Amino acid sequence: MRPDFGSGIHDLVFASMSTAMIGLLESNVREALTTWEPRIELLKVEVSTDEAHIGKLKVNIDYRVRETNREDNLVYPFYVREGR
Repeated sequence: MRPDFGSGIHDLVFASMSTAMIGLLESNVREALTTWEPRIELLKVEVSTDEAHIGKLKVNIDYRVRETNREDNLVYPFYVREGR
């Protein structure tokens, strides 16, 4: 019921892997978490390209839960399948 909800990163699945696309991915994740998840304080969003050669990026998210002040992180694998 909310078409603007989420980060829209799935729109990048068939994008060519470039620095611009990686920057856009990081920016979209940061914006979505800041907008839609008020329970956390976002500390860092970082995209790892260590496995880019197999079409896989890892989005590392460091955050603090506001209510408990507990820091945690999440690693989200994002598979990019470049169009051929």
